Amino acid sequence: MLKGVVLRKTENANDWFKVFFEDKPEKQNIIIETVIELKKTGFDSLYHNFLKDRIFITENSKYMWKDEEGWHMLAITCKERDKVICIDSESYDFARYVSIFYKQDFEWIYTRRCNCTDCNKKADCTHKDAYRRMPKEIGGLALCPKLKDNTDPVWRKDDE
Repeated sequence: MLKGVVLRKTENANDWFKVFFEDKPEKQNIIIETVIELKKTGFDSLYHNFLKDRIFITENSKYMWKDEEGWHMLAITCKERDKVICIDSESYDFARYVSIFYKQDFEWIYTRRCNCTDCNKKADCTHKDAYRRMPKEIGGLALCPKLKDNTDPVWRKDDE
């Protein structure tokens, strides 16, 4: 689970960062349900206009909600950019609620499960401290036994 600032109806990333730095809103729990990897043009379009209706948001609306655990959100990423945009549409076709992370902070949610230091299986693990144990989404081979329970978010690619 991530902790992040979730803001409602900010127009774009510049507005989001302005509120983030000036108002210093309280961080909330964020659970990533699905990760969508966009092409550079699609990611840039979202980054500069959160309030535009988008097909990939409509198609993935079942993965976004809020409950007592926190915000269940889509994470939007792009190989060529250093940020991840987490969104909840609240059944609209645009990014009504947004949180932004730097990619290195976001990727931590994938590497934390493969931390050999805290693992009770490390004594017998042939993948101990090897990068091949990491998830495929960040360049590993997903050989860590802790990744076999299917609790990580699903990664999808979108043509936008």
